Amino acid sequence: MRLRDMEHSDDTRIVLRADALAAGITDRELAALDRLAPGCYVPRSDRRFFPEERHRLVAIAMAAKSGGVLSHQSAAAVHGLGMLSPDFKRVHFTSVGAHGNIRGMRHTHSGFLADDEVVVVNGVEVTSIERTAVDVACAARFPGALTIMDSALRAGADRDRMEELCAASQRRGIRVARRALVLGDGQSANPGESWSRAQMIAAGLPLPTLQREMWIGGRQYFLDFDFGGRIDGEFDGERKYTEHRRPGEDAAAVVIREKNRENAIRSTGMLVERWDWSDLRSGAMIPRVTKALKACGLV
Repeated sequence: MRLRDMEHSDDTRIVLRADALAAGITDRELAALDRLAPGCYVPRSDRRFFPEERHRLVAIAMAAKSGGVLSHQSAAAVHGLGMLSPDFKRVHFTSVGAHGNIRGMRHTHSGFLADDEVVVVNGVEVTSIERTAVDVACAARFPGALTIMDSALRAGADRDRMEELCAASQRRGIRVARRALVLGDGQSANPGESWSRAQMIAAGLPLPTLQREMWIGGRQYFLDFDFGGRIDGEFDGERKYTEHRRPGEDAAAVVIREKNRENAIRSTGMLVERWDWSDLRSGAMIPRVTKALKACGLV
């Protein structure tokens, strides 16, 4: 059997070492592939895998090989949900009646799963978006819980169903999950924006309108955080200048386009405050936003 015959036919394109060795393929041949995790490979390419993409591929491969319902961070990765500083060291499964245990890369959680809490994605069973969000939120502090709730709502999760799951549970962390769901907003575009809002909530600042549409000179813009039409708060994540590239654009062109966008917004008389991950980690964002709010008489 040739190495390419070992690649999954779907978009995961995973090669498992155990399957490869059983088919007569050597470790020397496997070395020609990119190693995602112990025993998991993908065809070599110039593509850069973000951590959540890497974990998604590994999780799908493990579930396809050994069965089980993917859950927690692993289910979130498969659903494409955003998380704040997720731990991807292990692949998470939930099993009815099983004892929770950790064996190698596999972390099995014990728990009941209703029929509507299990769906099939990429040919493997995973917990539903609603159940996944509640599971992840219960294991996180408020910023992480708000991030997963925002992302689930953005992906079309049923808020009423999540409220039912939260109301029916008394497990550890459920209070955090309930609060995060109450404050969750599907207009939050990414984990950085969710963490920004979590810090605003903790500081007692007035909550902004998210992704407000604005037309300037015949062009359409969306403001990350609109404070009363006076201040535009903008979170600059690393991916803003890679994922938002138009065909044929390089990073420099994206930076110029973003600067022109900011100038257009400033031309309306609005203040523009920008921050990035380092400002969130250091706590520098809140004092700057508070100062701007005071200058505009909003606090």
